[in-house]
Amino acid sequence: MKHITILVLSALVMVACNQPVPNPEPIPDPVTPPVEQDPDPCEIDTRDHGCITLERFNALKADLIVGYDADPTYSRHFYGSESRLAEAWSNLRLVYGTDIKPGTGVKIGMIDDGIDLRHPGLAGADVSERFYDGATKESSTTYDPDNLSNSHGTAVAGTIIANGQLTGEYYNFHGNAPAVQLQMYTTPTVKGRRNFDSSNYADLMGHARTEGIRILNNSYGSSDRADDYDTPDAVPISQYQLDAYTQAGFDNKIIIVNSAGNDSYPHPSSDAALPHFFPKLKGHYIAAIAVHEDGTLGEISNKCGLAADWCISAPTSGMPILYSGLENSETVHNIYAGHGTSISAAFITGSLALIQQMFRDQLSSEELVARLFATADKTGLFADSSIYGQGLVDLDAATSPVGDLRVALTETSSALLSDTQVNLGAPFGDSLSQAMAGREITALDALNAPFFMPLERLSRQPALVAPGVLYRPGFMATGPVRYLDNGLGSQAGLLAIADSTISATLPFNRSRIRTYASLTRPGRPTVTGADLTWPLLSPRVSLQTGSLFEQGSLLG
Repeated sequence: MKHITILVLSALVMVACNQPVPNPEPIPDPVTPPVEQDPDPCEIDTRDHGCITLERFNALKADLIVGYDADPTYSRHFYGSESRLAEAWSNLRLVYGTDIKPGTGVKIGMIDDGIDLRHPGLAGADVSERFYDGATKESSTTYDPDNLSNSHGTAVAGTIIANGQLTGEYYNFHGNAPAVQLQMYTTPTVKGRRNFDSSNYADLMGHARTEGIRILNNSYGSSDRADDYDTPDAVPISQYQLDAYTQAGFDNKIIIVNSAGNDSYPHPSSDAALPHFFPKLKGHYIAAIAVHEDGTLGEISNKCGLAADWCISAPTSGMPILYSGLENSETVHNIYAGHGTSISAAFITGSLALIQQMFRDQLSSEELVARLFATADKTGLFADSSIYGQGLVDLDAATSPVGDLRVALTETSSALLSDTQVNLGAPFGDSLSQAMAGREITALDALNAPFFMPLERLSRQPALVAPGVLYRPGFMATGPVRYLDNGLGSQAGLLAIADSTISATLPFNRSRIRTYASLTRPGRPTVTGADLTWPLLSPRVSLQTGSLFEQGSLLG
């Protein structure tokens, strides 16, 4: 009987609370809800700043570049400014976080005469070596003034992986992708020429593919001219090498990057021009030439000539290189200025590694090469393809969105990323973003390169600034309920539907029943509810149950 009385009393109080009642105290002014501003469009995602506009992205990038300009290991060397290396590194830091290292997660291969890992400019580099035809690890005993007086491979590799920790006042410098994993394929050299059994190319390319290498640098070329040969049969290349480079039967081929040659010819060497004679190499084969800081052709560099379609320019004529050689019977580790296209090829290899890193290895080899060419600077001097081929490498453009980012809707339709957002009202809380957590969406630029972002960042909720009282099962505010939380998020006041409330409490035997309701106002939703609380083992431990009713609200 007692329980029936309590329930009847509760019902009467609840009914009464739903009627207009005189307020014994003045009703406080209602809280004015904050005016919600349209959120900025989501145009590119960043690790530390969320999904932001490209305008803000570029402003943040400019701030990072200021830091590079203050560091002499970057700012003193034109190869970085002319290729826009600091911009590319800044793009990586914004997208993947400040601590990202350029080249991280990318493996490249290099065919050369070896590498002297004792050079301090290579300290900490991630290098593996594989030896062919009796080649041995470079040391002071391998240098011979009558054969090989310095390490070509060390100079070439340093263009990519030099650590910027040297003590030289002027030449202290960084490679353009110093955190790559480098696989050196060491071949013996006789009188400056590679002494390599071409039958080894199959093993070399097979190993590279097994190791996940996508880019192979070949800075050893011939000194002939491609235009000296009229037919493919006349080109001095073995069938072993041609088959290895063609990579028949493999869809995603390893990119081969070649130096164009250092004879000031109007055409590159035959090695760099192989696709002219063997078209199956097109799409994954690159020739590289060297230009000065002012864009003019390097004094010893060949021109792109008949290789213009797969040739690109690098600002490397006069850039610092690592030197390891023999002087007065002593091995010397130093820094020299490099002018040859061997350095250009290495710079392009490192550039491809940065692009591969930016797009998480999601671009095919042909797409990587196509993006490198499409984003190169083809203005001014570089518009002359007979000299500069595809133009001057532009690492900022290669690692930035080209055109608008779009999300595919069907195979034939897409929508702008900035239009692909859900802006929810307060009652939804963060439920949708929580449901999407751990998933990603991919937006493609005009060249079909992917830019990734967490899916939950496409769901935006307004932040409530009005004070609230938390309500969740098992807890109850001691005062009138003003704003309620549906438990979907961490903010108090997520429902934001009750302006002011009254409540009535009936205690009995340390238990209590409470009813509450919002005061009726024209045009405002009402909230009514009741809860029952009773003790368990002690006054400090109790259970609570109840119901909440929302009339006229979104969630009903």
